[in-house]
Amino acid sequence: MGDAVGRRTGGRRGGSAQEALQGAPDHTGRGPRAVRRGARGGGFKVKGRTVPKGGCHFRSSRRLRADVKDEQHMNGYVMERRAALDEAVAKNPRMRRALDTWADCVVEKGFKRYASPEAAFRDKAWGRGGDGRTTRTRRERDTAVADIECKREHNTAGVWWAIAAEKQRRDISRRQASYDAVRADLDRVRAAVRRALGE
Repeated sequence: MGDAVGRRTGGRRGGSAQEALQGAPDHTGRGPRAVRRGARGGGFKVKGRTVPKGGCHFRSSRRLRADVKDEQHMNGYVMERRAALDEAVAKNPRMRRALDTWADCVVEKGFKRYASPEAAFRDKAWGRGGDGRTTRTRRERDTAVADIECKREHNTAGVWWAIAAEKQRRDISRRQASYDAVRADLDRVRAAVRRALGE
């Protein structure tokens, strides 16, 4: 019983069995998870307070974003542009040469040739599980060391960031109005947060 109590109280000792049971997970669907997500129709009570339709998280999120003009644009535009720019950087002739030099260096250090550091990171030989962790073999660690040494020796990351910065500046100047709209919506969310916090 002592171990069960310790587990239910988050490792605290000395609590009563009743306290432990009060902190136990609620499998009825009306506990903390239900507060975040809300029940289908809302309206039930948790600790004496009525949970709004959609849950507390939904209501607070709706309040904070009430003044946002284009939520989809605010949430996705910058990420979409970043993905497009990353792709453009990877295709850039200077970047291709830098990656070829990096790959030659990795091979010279006794490892497999990769198209890019990203390809080395994603190598199936590392046995990456569903949680993203790898088996951390000696070969994987040695390849990672070679990767870093070659990046340093040939300034691979420096070349990437220089090209990325050029492309980002050009993209921002060409799409200034879209970026400004995202910024304005983010400013509206920040203002709502300040109001909610009473600042």
